[in-house]
Amino acid sequence: MITVYLPTFNRGPRLREALTSLGLQTLPRDRFRVIVADNASTDDTGEVIRGFADIPIVHIRRDRNVGLVANWCRAADFFDSEYFQFLSDDDLLAPYHLEFCLRQLEARRDVGVFGTGVIYGEGIWEPDTRRGDLRLGDSLLDRRDFCCHWSREGWLAAHSVYSAVNINACVFRTAALRGIEPLFDAAVSPIIDRWLMAQVGARTSCVTSPWPTCALRVHGDNAVHGTGLEDIEDVARDVARRVLDLAGGCGVDLAGFWKRFFRDSGRDRRDVADLIRHAYGADLAAAILEGVDSPSRRLDRWPLPPGLKDGLREWRARWRRRLRARAE
Repeated sequence: MITVYLPTFNRGPRLREALTSLGLQTLPRDRFRVIVADNASTDDTGEVIRGFADIPIVHIRRDRNVGLVANWCRAADFFDSEYFQFLSDDDLLAPYHLEFCLRQLEARRDVGVFGTGVIYGEGIWEPDTRRGDLRLGDSLLDRRDFCCHWSREGWLAAHSVYSAVNINACVFRTAALRGIEPLFDAAVSPIIDRWLMAQVGARTSCVTSPWPTCALRVHGDNAVHGTGLEDIEDVARDVARRVLDLAGGCGVDLAGFWKRFFRDSGRDRRDVADLIRHAYGADLAAAILEGVDSPSRRLDRWPLPPGLKDGLREWRARWRRRLRARAE
């Protein structure tokens, strides 16, 4: 059975769409359950849930709002099924998503997570909808099954700079999630999923398909979609430091991976180079990107020592964290 964990708060209309996508799943109803983790909503959330009597839903309503991250962390209370799926209350799954991912995991007993590609935008049919996952090139695909069998090095490298595989597009073997504490770390909000995905990839094999089966909805009150790199640079650098330390503990050389990537890609990947510049320290980024054409950041244009540039970025990061804390 797959447990689908769906945290929500005062998003009745969007929740209805997410549950509709679950109601369309081709996987038999006795193979999955939905846990709606209601963070003390005051809108019509309860009424929306009652409208889906044909789906096996468990409605858990908090007595009070425990906060977004804590509500996500309580997914661990439901780690009693073999497989696990996270789903944001404003996102959608293609009708065959659960069945497709489950079949892949049942056929690959050594794999801990199977994920797919994603699209994102205001809506499925809207003109701004496009691919949202990090595409590192068809050379990573296995031509026998048209899937990417990630090396630990590649997975950690990708998730050190980007949410390369979206958490909502994955079905996890629940055993791969147990023991990660905290499951989601508020210190790296609003990209808490990136650090979790890195930790999962350090402990299990990961396979993904490029075909999109998940749609991420972009709107005014979600956490990060539509923002620029500058808006979350402080958090991205924190995650990158964590993943670099995690990789070092596993004996994985992420700098070496990126050097080989740029050497072998044979095409302009300024997008990836820009991500590395925003996530890694100035010295490490410069060593990786030596000879790589990439856009300069504003501080990079100043004739300052790399250590001073990193210090200025840290000061800016603390200032941005204070602004976010005040807004919350």
